[in-house]
Parts: sequence; structure tokens; C-alpha cells
Amino acid sequence: MTERSIDVRGRSEIWMGSRKFFLDLYRNAGREYCRACKEKSISGLAEAEGTTA
Repeated sequence: MTERSIDVRGRSEIWMGSRKFFLDLYRNAGREYCRACKEKSISGLAEAEGTTA
């Protein structure tokens, strides 16, 4: 299951299994966010994968 929460800095924390990913809600707002999910999910998650909890 994927769990989502929003921290105080306005970033969305995405938990996929034991890995935690961050999405910048300000950069990926509205339709841009939807487009990012479709087009940039692979590169975006790979980039954020280096971030530890």
C-alpha cells in the first residue's frame, strides 16, 4: 500500500513499501502534478530515492 502525508514544509511524503519519497507540492500543483505523475514518476522517484527518512 502507498501511504501519503504532508509535512510542515509543504512536501508530500510518499511511502512505497519501506521506501520514502518526496514530492514538492508547490512545483507539482494541479495539472502539473498529474502530468508529473505520468511523465516524471520514474525519474522523480529515482532522484528522491537517495533521501532518507
